Amino acid sequence: MILPDINFLVYSHRADSPFHHQALQFLKKMVSLPTPFALSSFVSSGFIRLVSNHRIFRDPTPLVQSINFIESLLTLQNCRVVEPEGRHWKIFRSFLEEAGATGNLVSDAYLAAIAMEHGCDLLTNDADFRKFSGLRIRHFG
Repeated sequence: MILPDINFLVYSHRADSPFHHQALQFLKKMVSLPTPFALSSFVSSGFIRLVSNHRIFRDPTPLVQSINFIESLLTLQNCRVVEPEGRHWKIFRSFLEEAGATGNLVSDAYLAAIAMEHGCDLLTNDADFRKFSGLRIRHFG
């Protein structure tokens, strides 16, 4: 099962984002397949936080539109919601220590731990995720 990272969703949603075309094509294919894909509230909230931010985008995505984008994915039959469960803290801590994570890398470790706990491939173009051993990564670009 594939778990997209926040940037993948931003790229697929925002035409002014780098990798937009590649991400949108990958998203269309991913959601059309019968195989499940995953979303987490961490990714969903991060997506809304970024696309609605006027400090990042000259014309940010309106809140309702960003919520609708996430809900359009959540309502698909092949979408599975994955959240931190019993093994999350142990995996997260291991990733933090392994990478010497501080700052933004802490959030990456958190998402990587969700992916690892649920046996997901993390869909990303962010090279920082390679710092977490055993994490399966898929690139879309």
